[in-house]
This record gives sequence, structure tokens and C-alpha cells, in this order.
Amino acid sequence: MTNFFKNWISFGTATALFIGVSQAMSPTSANAADMLEGEGETLVEFGTGWYLRGDIGGAITEVTAETNAGGGGEFDLGNPISFSVGAGYDAGDGFRYEFGLSQMTGLSFAGRNDVSCGSEQVGLAIVPVTGNCFTSLNGDVTASSASVSAYKDFAKIGSFTPYVGVGAGFAVLSSSNMRWLTVCDGASSTDCGLSGGVGPNIVAQGVYTPNTSFALQGNAMLGASYDISENMKLDFGYKYTYVGSSTLATASGNAFDQEDLELEALQNHELRVGIRYAIW
Repeated sequence: MTNFFKNWISFGTATALFIGVSQAMSPTSANAADMLEGEGETLVEFGTGWYLRGDIGGAITEVTAETNAGGGGEFDLGNPISFSVGAGYDAGDGFRYEFGLSQMTGLSFAGRNDVSCGSEQVGLAIVPVTGNCFTSLNGDVTASSASVSAYKDFAKIGSFTPYVGVGAGFAVLSSSNMRWLTVCDGASSTDCGLSGGVGPNIVAQGVYTPNTSFALQGNAMLGASYDISENMKLDFGYKYTYVGSSTLATASGNAFDQEDLELEALQNHELRVGIRYAIW
């Protein structure tokens, strides 16, 4: 909860700073232009079409990640909050282009994935192991990203302007406290093999060494803006994020499984709201 409020404060500070700088630039640029024009200087117009933005978003479903843990499977990472800032240019005819920085907080593996219990040798025979077997994966992940996006604004409906957009870039993923555990939960004395029985039986476990890695990222956006004033808009909408493969953690010190923890795909669906401030 403390980190949540810190992130809110950081987001508010950054947004206020952007708006303050923009407001300071606007009248100063206009006055300076009048003065230079009066003195016969050549004017270079700066700022037309450019804007700054800041957003906060929340996942509407649990973030899912495909990994190779426990033989491979999908794990949930919770419902993170994202913060983003960016700068863009309105090229006219409804087309806008942006560069943005974003961070997702609150990503944590805390789930389990059902796996096969396998088989074992009993005498000269290989027999299947019965029971309910699963692999649990626990740990924290932070995801920061940089991307470029293109938007198409449609015809205004009153003070509202609907839009769609796509983006691409890269994400930086960092892990910490990553560990896994494979368990056979037996319902009878014959479950979980010769060394098992009733109740949870630890089959294997291991820890991972934290790692920082890069991955490609793609985004799709759908939303609308609302005119607050001539140069300020309230922006709200939906954003889909896809992060490609990367190595979340390495297997150093992992006594049972020497495979690195590989992320095959991460997906996030979120609703976001923010402010877009035009620099005139």
C-alpha cells in the first residue's frame, strides 16, 4: 500500500511538472515572439502540434504469463497498476504520433500449474505415479517499457474525440525472490509413489537467481478524449499490452532444475485515464 501511494505521488508530481512547464512556455513564447517581431528578427515557431501526457492504468483481468516452469504453463501475476508519461505530435488530419515511457507495478507470481506426476520404477516395472501434482511459482517482477505509438482521431462528437492506436517498443523485465516448488498431493497411501502417501509431498524445489532482460512489446489502444479547455484534454480508454519472450531468472543455485526461467509471453488488459496537454 505504501508503494501504491508513492507511485500516485510520483505520477501526480510528474504530471504537475509537465503542465507547469507547458504553461510557462506558452505565454513566454508568445511574448518573446511579439518582441522579436517588433525588432525585425526572424521568428522560428516552436510547439505547434506538440503535447505532453501522463496516464495511470489498472488491469481489468489478471496479467497472464506463459513460462517453462514445471514443464510449461500459464501463471497469473495479479492485477498491476501502470504509470506512463509521454510526448506526442499532432500531424493533422487526425493523425498523432507519440513516444512514451511506462512502468507496471504489483506483478507477482503467486499461482500453481497442474503437472503430470510422472512414473517411477517398482522392481522391474515402470508404473505411473498417482495423485494430484502441481508446480507453484512465486516471486516478483517489475516491467518498464519505452514505445512509439501512432493514433487516429475520428470526428468529434460534441466535446469527445474517439481514437484508435497501435504501438511497438521494448520492455525491461526484472525479477526478484523467484522460487518454485513441485508437490504431489496424495489422497491415499498409494498416491505419490513409494515415498509419498496422504497429504502434500514435496517432489522437487528450487530457487532462481534474479535477472534483468529485454523483450519486444506491442500495444493496441482504443479510447476517447474530452476537451477540458482549448489545450487540455481528459484521455481515457482501453490498452492491450503484449510482451514477448525473455529470461526472467537464471537457474544458478537451483539444485533440482537447471533450466533458466523463460517467459514466453506476457499479456495485460487495462483501463487507463490521463491528461493530454498541448503546447501552443
